[in-house]
Amino acid sequence: MFFKRFLTVLVLVPLTVWVILGTSTAVFQIITAIFCLIAAWEWATLINVKTRYNKFVYLVLMLAALSVVQFIPYNYVLWLGLIWWLIACYVLWRYIRKQNDKRYQFILALVGFIAIVPCWVGMNSLRTAGIEDSGRWVLVFLFLLWATDSGAYLFGMKFGKRKLAPNLSPGKTIEGALGGILFMLVFAVIGIWFLQIPSEKWLTYFLVCIALSFFSIIGDLFESMLKRKHNVKDSGIIFPGHGGMLDRLDSTLAAAPVFALLVLLTGLVGG
Repeated sequence: MFFKRFLTVLVLVPLTVWVILGTSTAVFQIITAIFCLIAAWEWATLINVKTRYNKFVYLVLMLAALSVVQFIPYNYVLWLGLIWWLIACYVLWRYIRKQNDKRYQFILALVGFIAIVPCWVGMNSLRTAGIEDSGRWVLVFLFLLWATDSGAYLFGMKFGKRKLAPNLSPGKTIEGALGGILFMLVFAVIGIWFLQIPSEKWLTYFLVCIALSFFSIIGDLFESMLKRKHNVKDSGIIFPGHGGMLDRLDSTLAAAPVFALLVLLTGLVGG
């Protein structure tokens, strides 16, 4: 299992860097849209859409949403993403307290749009952020996301004692979550140099990065809730040792629109 995970990472990381820095904006939009459509198919599976026909209809509707959203000011879409993930914090809290046993497929289907579409808009907003830094914000965003995940895993194994949400994800601990944020901040320092952020904006930048880590954990827990509810281990099998596309994008779904919106609102980069 470890060898499969390591081999997958070995292939995905340089491929991801090339997609971000080595392709045009249009190609990046198409590739990220394909990722989102795969995630939408897996989302339909998670919410127990049974027939391939209904999954295909959901996929077509998601493609239509991704097409239409290009004509809507991206700030509106990013605000929608932020509002939803704040609501998701409450949903998770109720689930942890076992106060929301009922789940409605139609509502979860709508949530799929509110989660996936703003994520796509957020990634592409970051991709075009800045005239000279095209792609750099996306690259920093992803490395901060990976640092959060890796730090949480390492700190959790070494120091983890108090469970973060045992009925959602038994392996996650409070110590791991805090360690993930701390580990992320180390890489955030490198991001200051890479993005050439002026010193007067360093505090703002670090606070935005902490928000990224927090919402990445929320996104991860929300997908865990869906998998627990429908009794599945992974959303798919597209990545050996890592599960499906949604398993790779769970934290990105929440973090991308929030990070992109905060970066633009705080003036870290021009919109």
